[in-house]
Amino acid sequence: MGMELNKIVRGYWMAVWVVLTPIASVGVFIFTMTDIGQTQFGDYVFPVWADSLGWMMGACTLIPFPIFTIYQLHKHDW
Repeated sequence: MGMELNKIVRGYWMAVWVVLTPIASVGVFIFTMTDIGQTQFGDYVFPVWADSLGWMMGACTLIPFPIFTIYQLHKHDW
């Protein structure tokens, strides 16, 4: 089932999902990670490996964006 959208609306959605969403996600991730210090809860300071695990989990949410973009560019032979 597909929706019939006019060219303006289709272009808007394409721009939002293809350009703005990945850029905003990467921007939020970078700005959040640059402002982070050592993670602590009360007086307890978490070890470095726990911080590294958090960085990796955050990065894993962004990895699909460039992979999917490259896949789509090769699939459609732009």
